[in-house]
Order: sequence, then structure tokens, then C-alpha cells
Amino acid sequence: MSAKAKAQAPPPEQIAAELQRIDRRRVFSACAWIFAVALALRLIHLLQAREVPLFDILIVDGRQYEAWARRIAAGDWLGQETFYQAPLYPYFLALLKVCFGDGLWPVRIVQALLGAASCALLFLAGRNFVSHQVGVVAGALLAVYPPAIFFDGIVQKASVGGFIVVVVLWLLSRAQKAPNTSRFAALGVALGLLMLTREETILLVPALLAWIVVYFWNRSWSMRGLAAGAFVGGLALVLLPIGFRNYKVGGEFLITTSQAGTNFWIGNRPGADGRYAPLRPGRSDTSFERKDAVELAEIEMQRKLTSGEVSEFWRGQALAWISDEPLAWLELLARKTALLVNAYEVPDAEDQYFYEKHEPVMGLLSRFMHLGIVLPLCAAGLVLSASRRRELGVLALLLAVLCAGVVLFYVMGRYRYPIVPIAIVFAALALVQGWALMKVGAWKALLPAGIALVAMGIVSNWPIYGRDSQFAMSHVNAGAALASVDRIDEAIAQYKAALALDPDMPEGWSNLGVVYGRTGRMQEAVACFTRAVELRADDPRFRMRLGTALHMSGQTDRAVIELARSTELFPQDPEAWNNLRFIHVQRRDWSRAVDVARRGVAANPQDLGLNLALAWLLATCPDERLSAPDEAVRIATECVRATGGAYADPINALAAALARAGRFKDAHAQALEAVRIAERNGQNDQAAEIRARAELYAQDKPCIEGLP
Repeated sequence: MSAKAKAQAPPPEQIAAELQRIDRRRVFSACAWIFAVALALRLIHLLQAREVPLFDILIVDGRQYEAWARRIAAGDWLGQETFYQAPLYPYFLALLKVCFGDGLWPVRIVQALLGAASCALLFLAGRNFVSHQVGVVAGALLAVYPPAIFFDGIVQKASVGGFIVVVVLWLLSRAQKAPNTSRFAALGVALGLLMLTREETILLVPALLAWIVVYFWNRSWSMRGLAAGAFVGGLALVLLPIGFRNYKVGGEFLITTSQAGTNFWIGNRPGADGRYAPLRPGRSDTSFERKDAVELAEIEMQRKLTSGEVSEFWRGQALAWISDEPLAWLELLARKTALLVNAYEVPDAEDQYFYEKHEPVMGLLSRFMHLGIVLPLCAAGLVLSASRRRELGVLALLLAVLCAGVVLFYVMGRYRYPIVPIAIVFAALALVQGWALMKVGAWKALLPAGIALVAMGIVSNWPIYGRDSQFAMSHVNAGAALASVDRIDEAIAQYKAALALDPDMPEGWSNLGVVYGRTGRMQEAVACFTRAVELRADDPRFRMRLGTALHMSGQTDRAVIELARSTELFPQDPEAWNNLRFIHVQRRDWSRAVDVARRGVAANPQDLGLNLALAWLLATCPDERLSAPDEAVRIATECVRATGGAYADPINALAAALARAGRFKDAHAQALEAVRIAERNGQNDQAAEIRARAELYAQDKPCIEGLP
């Protein structure tokens, strides 16, 4: 270069600054178009998903999260018991309620924005870990990945959890490139938040601590100690408040939730097939799951248990089975591993493939982009990244730990979703590096990666379940959702569609019987419940529903038989006991009515309704041999105490018991108090009934009628 040219050349600092500006523009441009494509696809999904029957109605977990968020938004930020479900998502929903009010669209739009941001962040993470090109491909793959689009559109924690996974990857890439304590602290905070959406990610804590020690081996012990301390400090910042909160409301210091043991048993027990199954048949709703976990554990242990003790009980049950049947457990692990890597998205209550029936765009994407494509590419990427194992070893470590976390419990599409962003980074590497090797004809270098791709392709796409295998249950779920908002004709149509696909589906027959019963079509309801019992004779719900329908259709003798059988199969169901007692009362068979009430209370000692029914019978039964006024006073007093005197029914029962015991002045006073509370609560008809009884007590007469 001539002296004149050298003199005209810009200084190196200016060149470097210009290159940085160009690079920033390139990064911004990539982020913008990845975000835009991802958001557009998610909005298209939302618009097309409006045709899905249950799109606007929350079911199962979504309904529970909504109710929980509503309580939080109303001011109950602390709650009343230890967390059973991961708590971050309902608090996220509550925040949206406070900011935007009720409704599902604000939730879906915000989740779509978070999902699109996840794609842009994955681009940045892939860029930091490997290269700009790999980052672009990774972000684009996540943008068009159908399960990600689906999860961003439903009221379910997978969307927020997926976003936090990508945040963890992005923070990890920054900490690896330029470590400092603030970045490790931020990484700890992000992982703590992730643990509050997916509890098994606690397994990442020791993995990342080990990585800090090993990856920065050439740094001083003080540097590694500060990094590890900052990481743990970030975790503590998130998790310690949860632990103290659980201790305050439940008496146990639990840093996340108390359902780990229950979930471990569900995934590792006799008869498990790798998927979710409720502790009691047909009770997959989360509120039932917690109740059943506690009841079954306490029955077995013959004492009251804390939340932590319940979890330990179920963990112990699972470990005992594993110890007794190690070969069966290894076979189960193999099946769960096959499900983990299979292209099929094991559905929860809402099925991606059911949605795709109504969504042309999602249906098209799903045919060409699924885990059966991503994982084979990921396997090839893992082989091709062998020379970069120092930089990418942490991603392989996280992938292995997250896979193990799913297999240790049970497999569901949304449970394995956290592995997808990591797998996509390796898949993007395979596409970029594989294309580069193909262009130069380096076929020998491509051979091991090709073998890995083909092998994983066969495993991932092996037909375990068909895409339509859960359509019948999806129709049942849609029917239940429609019935919950009184769209009865549509609900019946959904149940009939389910039974057309699977005529031997007991849930379909039972749910159809329920809606027939609600519309007064009792003979049809009886026929449906009878068929459900024939298909699953040991299900107490079906027996209870059949017994109730038989009674309402005038077939009382059969009703007693079915309800009695229901109480034998599931003594902890208050509804069956109450219905059976009611029949005996209507028949004026006081001996059997009192016997059923006593046995119901013995099986459900904490149930307020059963205790009140027993107290009322003992106080008002015409048969003096069965009357027990002192016992009735004791039971009713306990019920009043348990409800804080806020409801009329317990006080009314106490008044009747006092009158039967001859304490008419006290009975009159209690009856007037019950009248006041009933009127305050807007129960004017009940207030009139109690006032009539108060007049009896004023005349020193007990209430003897035997009717609840």
C-alpha cells in the first residue's frame, strides 16, 4: 500500500467500530425477522384454533390455573397450603389479570409474544455457542415447530416454561463466553424460575455446578467459587421465598412443590406404560390427584400426613416396587425412553393433533416438522460437534439431564418440551455444518453423522401411537368442556363422536349419561351408565352415577345396590354415601339411614356434609331407639366450629340437636342465629324453614321429621 493510501485509510479503531455496527445490524435484522415469522405463525394458529370446540373453555389443568390465578388476583397472594402444582404460571396469569382483566385472549397474545421472543433468543444463544448461521437456523426451526406454536396458544405452563428454558440457554451462552458473577447470578435466577414451572429441572443444579468447576478449570479456585456462589445465590433469591412461604402456610420448608413423590409413583408402578395415569381411574383432574394422593397415603399409613410425608410415601412405594421388580422397571424405562424420543406428541387434556383437524396451517407444518425430524438432526449434530465438545459439552450435558428427568417420571409432550430448544441447536449445527461438508464433498467426514441421523430417524419415527389414537378422548374432553358451560346439544354431539370412534370407551358413555341426566332424559342416562359399568365394573364413579340415575327414574331397589357397591369400591366418596342415605330417608328406613350416615362419616371423618347429615338424623329421627341428641350436639358443635359460624346449616343442625336434648331455650337462640345468617347470605327460603322450627323450640317442641 502506498504512503498516500495509508494516509487515507481510516484508523483501526474506526474500522472495528464500523464492523461492530454492521454486526449489530445483522443481529438485529435476524432477531426481527425470526420474531416476526414466529409471531405471525402463532397468531394464525390462534385465529384458526377458534374453530376447535374447546378453544374458549378451560379444562383440567387450565381450569385449575385459572381458578388459582383468580384467587391470587383477588388478593390471596400467599395462599392457604403448600404448593402441589408448580406455582409460577398461576402467578403469571394473575399478573395478566391485574394488568389486562379477565379473558383468555390477553393470555394467548402475551404467550405468543413470549414464544416469538423465545425464537429470537434461541438465535442469540445458538450464535454465541456456535455461529451466526447456526443461530439463524435454530431460531427459524423453533419459529415453525408446531408443538411450540400449540403450547403458546393454550392456557398451560409449557409456554412460559419453554421461554425460560431458552433464557437459561442464552444466559449460559453469555456466561460461557464472558464469565462474571452477575451473569452466573442471572443464570441462577432463571433456573430457579424454571424449577417453578418444571420441578424435575432441579437436576440441572448439580450439573451446572459441576460444569462451572470443570469448564473453567484453567481459572483460579476463587473465580470458580465466586461463579458457583453467584449461581447458587441467584437460585436462593427465587427459591428461598417459596420455601419460607410453604413453611408459613403448611409447616414444611419445601423449595418448590410437594408432588414429586406422587409423580414418581405414577411413572414407576405396576401397570405403568410410560404415560400419565391417575391414582384412581377417571380422576385425572389435578384437584382430585392431590386429594387422592393424600387420602390413599393416609389410609395406608393409618394417620394424618403432611404434604412432604405424602410425597415421601409415594416415593417409597415406587422405590419398593423397583426393588421388587427390577427387570419390569428396566423394561418400563426402555418404553419411556422410546416414548421420549418418538415423533408422537403424547397429549395431556388438549391434543395437538385434534387441534390440527381444524387448522390447515398447523396440520401442514406438523407433517414436515416434528420431533421425528429434530432428534435425528440433533443426533447428527452431536456427532459433528465432537471437535467442539468443550464449548458445546454443556448443551449435551443439559440435554442428557433433562431427558433423564422426563424418563424418571413419565412422558408427555409438554413434559419433554424443555429438551426441544437444546435439540434444535444441535439440529441447526447439523444442517449448517453438514451442508458445508457436502459442498466440499467431505463424505467421509459426514458418514458417522449420517449413520447417527438414520439410526435416530428409525427410532424416532417408529409407529408407537397413531396421530388419531387420542381423538376419542379429545372428543370426550371437548364434550365435558361444552357441558360445563351448558352447551348441552354440542356436548352430546361430541360424546357421540367419541363413541363412534371407540364404542367401548366407558368415559364416553358415563359423560353422555351425565348430560342426559341433566336434561331429564333419565332412561337414556340409565342405559349409558349401565354400559359404562359393564365396560369398567370396578369404577365407583360409574356405579354411583348409575345408582343416582336409577333412583331418579324410580328404580330404587337397583339404585341401593349400585350405590352400596360404589361405597364399597371407594369409601372416600361423600356423594355416594349421601345419595344412599337420602334414599333410605325417603323410604323412612331410619335404621339403614343412620347406619349409612355413620359408615360414611367413619370413612370420611373430615367431610362436613356427612357429619351434618349424621347430626341431623340423630337429632330428628322419629325412632327414639336411634336418636342420640348428645352425640348430635357434639357433632354439630364441631361443624359450627369448623365453619367459624359463617353458615346456617351447621347452626340449624345444632339447634335441632339441642331441642332433642331438651335444651329448648338454647335451641331457640341458635335457630334465630341460623335465620340471621341465612338471610345475610340471601337464603331466604332456608331462613323461613328455620324460623318455623324456631317457633317449635319456643313451644318446647323438638323438630322430628327425619328429612335432611
